[in-house]
Amino acid sequence: AREEKESGEIWFYLPAQVKNLNFKCKGYEPMDPISAQLKEGVVYRLKLTPDAVIKTVTTAVITTNYLKMEISEPNAIISIGKTLDYEYTTQTVDGVEFDELLEYGMYYYKVEHPLYKAYYGSVELNNSTPKQKITLTPAYGYLDINTTPSGATVYIDNQKVGTTPFVASERMPQGSVMLRVELDEYYTHTSRVEVLGNGSHQNVSLKLKPRFANIT
Repeated sequence: AREEKESGEIWFYLPAQVKNLNFKCKGYEPMDPISAQLKEGVVYRLKLTPDAVIKTVTTAVITTNYLKMEISEPNAIISIGKTLDYEYTTQTVDGVEFDELLEYGMYYYKVEHPLYKAYYGSVELNNSTPKQKITLTPAYGYLDINTTPSGATVYIDNQKVGTTPFVASERMPQGSVMLRVELDEYYTHTSRVEVLGNGSHQNVSLKLKPRFANIT
């Protein structure tokens, strides 16, 4: 890759396996090849003049690297900073792969996602820092409702969700919800149910009380 800087420098990104460099410029005679012994992660500065070549005037060690993360769920929100205030950046990850070019040093990060518990971590960034693999813990659950007799209408937080036997397909946030079950000729059942938030299906079984009697 080739990148021109405002300072007049031109940066070339090369694999360490390159053994010879040959520069050409319009209006000048081609140079003799310059042999090279490159090392990964090192910047080599070469100054070219019209009548002389000064080889490798100085070397500078790279002090930045990409902080790379792989998150178990797509479109998470990540916050990064030198402190727990996460002052550096907060952004939504496109997909599950994240990378950010940062100076070497210690960083704190927080990963958030709807229906998942916030993930907190820290990492020392250097030239050999591996990709951080983050598995988010569910903060949701499913409610499966069964009644005796069946066929009752189920409401969760006043929203009709189906009839019994009801097997949930939608994830519900961890916490308390209001459950209401209605069936003709039976008393309406109302209760609060605590969604555990561990990603599991919770079974709620109810025996409805009749509003009628059998007379013989």
